[in-house]
Amino acid sequence: MYAYYTRLVLIFPITPAKITGTVRHDEGRYVEPLRRLRAEKRMTVRQLAEASGVNKDTISALERGKRKRPHPTTLGRLADALGVAVDELEAAPAPKVPSVPKTPISSLSLEEVDKRLWDLGNEAEAHRFFDDVRRERAALEGWMDRYASAPSEARFAARQDFERVERDLTRAALYQAAASDHWSKLLDPRPASRKGVVEIAMAVMGGQDLTRELARAQAEQTRVEEAGKAG
Repeated sequence: MYAYYTRLVLIFPITPAKITGTVRHDEGRYVEPLRRLRAEKRMTVRQLAEASGVNKDTISALERGKRKRPHPTTLGRLADALGVAVDELEAAPAPKVPSVPKTPISSLSLEEVDKRLWDLGNEAEAHRFFDDVRRERAALEGWMDRYASAPSEARFAARQDFERVERDLTRAALYQAAASDHWSKLLDPRPASRKGVVEIAMAVMGGQDLTRELARAQAEQTRVEEAGKAG
């Protein structure tokens, strides 16, 4: 978990004559597998060229990602020389970090959510609010899982998104706890005092963590406002 609250191969030689179907031609798809397979066979580029009948310059271009649309016959000859199926020359696309999900409630400040909670008039409204926050939290946790499985380059490129999601996930966990409290109190016919977000945050996160979160939230809000004025 990423928030305070949760502590938050079979080998089938294929000759060119056996190649059928559509060959995918994604940029750089052949770089890693071609280099790896050639290294496993302890073959130089020249040796692979001699064994396959494919020009060594073509092989070098494929391994550097410069040649993006090799002819199917070329792939078949290389696969034959390496003793693998054509599909093994194609690397699966690296997983990418998805777009940050829209979570309008989790992006709100503690004060804004506190007001919305106290404006809830009945159990049905409280249940809808709780459900909305729960879905937002699940979406944010799903994003974190996919971020963690992405390549390091993709994670580095998405580091600002990570910080934003981490912050919103902290809030979502807190807001879900607060919404649950309001929902249960409105559901119970017996009178019971409802708690505000800050009060619940004190119990869940502790005073020091809450102080840091409030300071960070205030700094972020100030940064956004200043960026808006500058734009």
